[in-house]
Amino acid sequence: MAEYERPTGDFVKSTLTNAITATATTATIGAGLHLPGTNGVLQIDYESAIAVGSTNGPETVTYATYTTATGALTGLTRGVANTDNGTPGQGVAHAAGSKVQCAMSTAYFGAGMIKNDDLETTAGEPGGAWKAWTPTLTNWTVGANAVNAKYIQIGKTVFFRLYWKFGAGAAMGTGAFFSLPVTSISYPGAAELQVLGTGSVLDVGTATYGVQVVWSTTTTAMLQVFGVAATYPTAATFSATVPMTWTSNDELYVSGTYEAA
Repeated sequence: MAEYERPTGDFVKSTLTNAITATATTATIGAGLHLPGTNGVLQIDYESAIAVGSTNGPETVTYATYTTATGALTGLTRGVANTDNGTPGQGVAHAAGSKVQCAMSTAYFGAGMIKNDDLETTAGEPGGAWKAWTPTLTNWTVGANAVNAKYIQIGKTVFFRLYWKFGAGAAMGTGAFFSLPVTSISYPGAAELQVLGTGSVLDVGTATYGVQVVWSTTTTAMLQVFGVAATYPTAATFSATVPMTWTSNDELYVSGTYEAA
């Protein structure tokens, strides 16, 4: 990599859900892809042997927005980097199912660059802004106060954090689980052996307890609290009375990291 070259990442591959014309400014690809929500770059029919400028030939486009939930793309700029049909600003037609390669954009990586000889960085870091996610909870009722959860994925590494305050209608059951923002690898050994993160529970006005997040499945994690009844600290599952009897304004915060599938 040349000095001060921008970082790159694995290309995400998908397909066009529907055919698009040479002047279309919207399209739909796969949902749930880990792409920048704004200012992204796509290559359509990138493996095509057809000449550039021809129907179903290779084309580079940029998009203004990508909606993760639906795969919808808006604000397409067509025929970027001389891949137009001979008319600047126009692309070429592509059939449904055409292969799409999605490149990480400058906006996603931020303004930062890497200087290879000493790995110094300037302003901006890889990964872009943290994204909100709504975890699915098991044995745990949110109540009036929503869970505030965010994550970021850089390559195959996922960082996450989660905060919640006990409020009206909330309840804590036995064995509290939450869904992960991105599917993880299948870790070796017994479930609950891999510690993904740590955190705290605040029993408001009384005490603060240390907790941990353990891997359960490739899509879920479990909350545990440290106990000291035995000779050595042990991990116990959450319940309505563990680590305390949950009441209004008690708080939970955890953060961690894991390897994506």
